[in-house]
Amino acid sequence: RIRKMFKWALSVEALTSPDILEMLRAVDGLQKNRSDAKESKPVKAVKRSAVDAVEPHIKPMLWSMISLQLVTGARPGEIRLMKMENIDRTGDVWEYRPAEHKLEHKDIDRVIFIGAEGQRLLLPYFKANPAQYLFEARPGKPYTKDSYCRAMSRACKKAKIDSWSPNQLRHTAATDIRKRFGLEASRVILGHSSADTTLVYAERDYEAAKAVIRQM
Repeated sequence: RIRKMFKWALSVEALTSPDILEMLRAVDGLQKNRSDAKESKPVKAVKRSAVDAVEPHIKPMLWSMISLQLVTGARPGEIRLMKMENIDRTGDVWEYRPAEHKLEHKDIDRVIFIGAEGQRLLLPYFKANPAQYLFEARPGKPYTKDSYCRAMSRACKKAKIDSWSPNQLRHTAATDIRKRFGLEASRVILGHSSADTTLVYAERDYEAAKAVIRQM
């Protein structure tokens, strides 16, 4: 974060010296478990049994959102902010291009493929206005990151199971895709630019990705 701050300062009217940035780049990062810095817990996949357990305790719309994450590998925010105008429905496998996504600032295209099961889940929520959010917590307002997470937490509590978060669903999908179709299929469907990133979750070939989504 400090390096990024100085890099920004250098790009904006040269508020700092290039030498300082180079010196900062030479400093090694903190090594895991070798300092007093807090170690964040890795996000792990949630078991399907734990996902199924919340269905009776959650709104049908939220269950559809959960199910969509599992069949597409999409991030929670990509589902929460979904609109019809961003979905290309010309083929048997739909292509959803979020208006905003995690790697947008790097000019990396993000395509989420939606097969028959995902289409079935989406159809009841289609709106007359294609610019309207498909999943609304209240009229005109989508679920927020916090409200989506709170809904999961409440449902887990009612189901009397350990709480899990929407982010874990993407890891569950990644693990499932990798087991069934291999690492490369998982990488393309999840939108990762390298196989190393996919390994944390468990050449972009969209046609191959569509073939996998059809089978799923």
